[in-house]
Amino acid sequence: MAPPTSRAWHRTFVRSPLSIPTRRSCSSWRPSTPTLDADVVGTLQLSFLPRLARRGALRGQIEAVRVHGSYRGRGLGAAMITWAIDEGRRRGCALMQLTTDKSRVDAHRFYLRLGFVASHEGLKLSL
Repeated sequence: MAPPTSRAWHRTFVRSPLSIPTRRSCSSWRPSTPTLDADVVGTLQLSFLPRLARRGALRGQIEAVRVHGSYRGRGLGAAMITWAIDEGRRRGCALMQLTTDKSRVDAHRFYLRLGFVASHEGLKLSL
């Protein structure tokens, strides 16, 4: 299958929210699943977080970025991230952030190529 134009894919992505049951209703996050010809080809979760830093500026948090293996290398991941950045700007975010596992060297190169900077060291605690 040939990759769609960026504009056509963007419209599909925006209109394809994933229905995920949550413990409570929350308008500050947006899980999405881009589709091509009715096939889910990826995922991305975009959350909007109010912060004390930067005078209470809103931050966009990108998580759960995945592109189906047979669709990689076609620009879909970059289009998904571009959509998330545009959506963050539209909502007034001052910063867009994401984390990726330290072992995912290809993902690091991908995000650096899109303009992200490795500026912090993150820690996690499983509960």
